[in-house]
Amino acid sequence: MRKMNDRQCILLTNDDGVDAPGIHALMVGLLKSGISFVTIAPEKNQSACSMSMTLQKPMKMSERHDIAAEVCSEAFANNEVKSGDEGPTGRIFSLAGTPSDCMIVGLSGALEELTPELAPSLCVSGINLGANVSIDVLHSGTVAGAREASLYGLPSLATSLGTFEAGHFGPAVEATISVVQRLLKILPRKPENLLRPNRGWLRDNAEYEKTTRLFSALQRGDVFLSLNTPPQWNGKITPTKVGLRWYRNALHREDMGEGNYYSIDGVTVIDDTEKYCDIGALSKGEASLTVMSTWPVGHPLDIPGNLLRTNFELADDGWPLWLS
Repeated sequence: MRKMNDRQCILLTNDDGVDAPGIHALMVGLLKSGISFVTIAPEKNQSACSMSMTLQKPMKMSERHDIAAEVCSEAFANNEVKSGDEGPTGRIFSLAGTPSDCMIVGLSGALEELTPELAPSLCVSGINLGANVSIDVLHSGTVAGAREASLYGLPSLATSLGTFEAGHFGPAVEATISVVQRLLKILPRKPENLLRPNRGWLRDNAEYEKTTRLFSALQRGDVFLSLNTPPQWNGKITPTKVGLRWYRNALHREDMGEGNYYSIDGVTVIDDTEKYCDIGALSKGEASLTVMSTWPVGHPLDIPGNLLRTNFELADDGWPLWLS
């Protein structure tokens, strides 16, 4: 057994599958930035699976040494950083399940059993191919992976690229690592609420400012972050809320002989780019950073809207004050 890595470690997942270019680009970028990771991602593409779970069915987990070799070769090609005991390291596993399955299996004991040397301080889900804005967050397996980790008390970030053209991951990697580095500076090495010994978030208390309460909610897993980066990113990360998007003409009937066959594709997208929304930020070339409640509206641990709006209060460096 290897000794515990003193460096902070990221737990990665996605919904596009373990072989997807988005998560590959992110793993390379993390190693180049000196950040260790352990990946548990779906064996196959699970896009739009939301928080689907696999019940009462064995799910095979496999370590993907082939992907790890490719990622390390690309990350350390110029010897800018070293792998192993002198530098960042990463291990990659696939699971025959969904993003939620990956987080449940990993955080319920598999990580402790398989990678005791890599205990995560933060979960990052992505980088997804295609934006996850507006109502997309309800269908997205990428967002579900981050939310599932938050349910288990691990601070989490979902990250997506605002295009379906896979050759544009560079800006999303840069923006994601910028947010990750910011979070690792302020989050504890050991998550204080992993597996939820402390139940929920810090409610109204005269001794705490709103910004402190929102940060406490992130630490405890009662909120998580969603980042969306446009392919032509101007370098700005803007605090946002979920915007308005409507899908039209999604249903198509297909003639395939007996019976009725339908497909959902080729939609017309209608956006309402209101102030402070994720869609509006992307349309201006900005990356959007949205704080989302882990819990359903009305749940005892649901985060009130006035606390979520703290995200719009900026520090002198342009970051949300509560992340400074």
